[in-house]
Amino acid sequence: MAVANCRIKNNSNYGIDVTHYSYADIHNCTFVNNSNTNIRVYDHCWPEISFCILDGNGTTNFGLQQNPYCVVGIRDSIFKNHTSCGISGSVGTLTVSNAIFENAQSRGIQYSNSDLIIEHTLIADNSDEGLYADLGCSLTLTSSVIRRNGCDGVELHDNLVTTITNNWIHNNGVAHLIYYGGSGISFADQSSVPLVRNNTIYDNWTYGLQSSQYGADPNVRNCVIHDNNSGDLYRQNGSFNTVNYCCLQAPHTGTGNITGDPCFYQPENNDLHIRSESICKNAGDPNGSYGNETDIDGENRVYYGCVDAGGDEYYHPKADYDINWIVNLLDYSRFADNWLDINSTISLDVDNDVDVYDLALFCEDWLWEAPWEQGWMLRMGGEGFGEEMFMSESFFASDEARPTGDQLMIPDAMQSLAAMPQRIAKKAQKFYSVNAFNNIHTRQQQAQADIQIKQLSIEELLEWLDGLWQSGDLSEVMTYEKYLEFREAIQKAAEQ
Repeated sequence: MAVANCRIKNNSNYGIDVTHYSYADIHNCTFVNNSNTNIRVYDHCWPEISFCILDGNGTTNFGLQQNPYCVVGIRDSIFKNHTSCGISGSVGTLTVSNAIFENAQSRGIQYSNSDLIIEHTLIADNSDEGLYADLGCSLTLTSSVIRRNGCDGVELHDNLVTTITNNWIHNNGVAHLIYYGGSGISFADQSSVPLVRNNTIYDNWTYGLQSSQYGADPNVRNCVIHDNNSGDLYRQNGSFNTVNYCCLQAPHTGTGNITGDPCFYQPENNDLHIRSESICKNAGDPNGSYGNETDIDGENRVYYGCVDAGGDEYYHPKADYDINWIVNLLDYSRFADNWLDINSTISLDVDNDVDVYDLALFCEDWLWEAPWEQGWMLRMGGEGFGEEMFMSESFFASDEARPTGDQLMIPDAMQSLAAMPQRIAKKAQKFYSVNAFNNIHTRQQQAQADIQIKQLSIEELLEWLDGLWQSGDLSEVMTYEKYLEFREAIQKAAEQ
């Protein structure tokens, strides 16, 4: 079953009921005013949900209810304004990426005895806990923001494998309810050792991390745990014994722990990027293994030789020659002025000459902009050539820019097709290709996609440079003769 580009509203029970061994694909749909649940998943089903808006509108209980033995995939979707939880489920598997869970009157996400993978997701302004998992859940939470929830940001009871990395967890406990807590992360009776690494846990109402007396001791490493109202670490009748390479608000035993101001950029505006003067730079475990891991912005987890403490890895590219926090045509002009010269301040590799190898590095940082300058919108895509994320502009922009009422997230049919996950695209393709125009148009789109995934050749690079000149912007910083000279030099260098 495939459901795409639909408005599903005003139903007396469920918006969609996925049941009995169904592989349902739900894409670019808006749910509103369905009295019980927007999507129910029941009895061995494998639905995929993408680019959907599930709006409780203060009347619908749940955004999604997942019953036992189901596997649910969610990407690029918004769950908001439900009278109970954004999602509730048990005995299943949930994978979430690039999503928002906000303003539920209970919990943002609530699960029991399930496998949970949550990444690149905002969980905010829910009345109770942001994320609640118990009774044998396995949790992987990465590169996400959990903030301003009424009780604990993350509450975990009697769970199995837990990995929490590269997140911002801050300003939780806004309901100020002593009995229900208000910590960043609360552990109770953990069955195995939770890994809590490279997180920024800041300004929560009670503690940064707290734990019950019994259960495994969390492995806390490379974290910033600061300015939490009751303290950074608390364990009932005990202490946290494995805390290393962290920036804390009070001294704690362990290797590499430091205290002091983390120097966040604008914490009052939810911006917990670290400044250039931060003591968190290069303060993480120098012997850790980070592989291809990225920080909360999708930038490399290690720059300048050693990992930073916290969810943000400080990075300022050398290609920003004028230090105005963006790599643009002004920087390109300085690069061109020094083409094939020896200049250590312009060269981007280690040999001090300015050649095609430096040009490749310059292209990687083209249009890089400091997160604190562009306004942090949870951009998880990379910078440079074509690594954008649909979410960055449509979801995490201002509230005024988001779809309202029963509007679809992607109003254009062809754009909706282009954004479809592969499984539903195969089902839906025939409905978009009903005449010769659509067939040609689709083939053109596929051809363009094939080009984009090829490695950047010298011809493509020259075309890119020509496009910059033809746009008229480049003529403001260099003459046409100088441009031709620079272009010819690149071509000759590549031929050699």
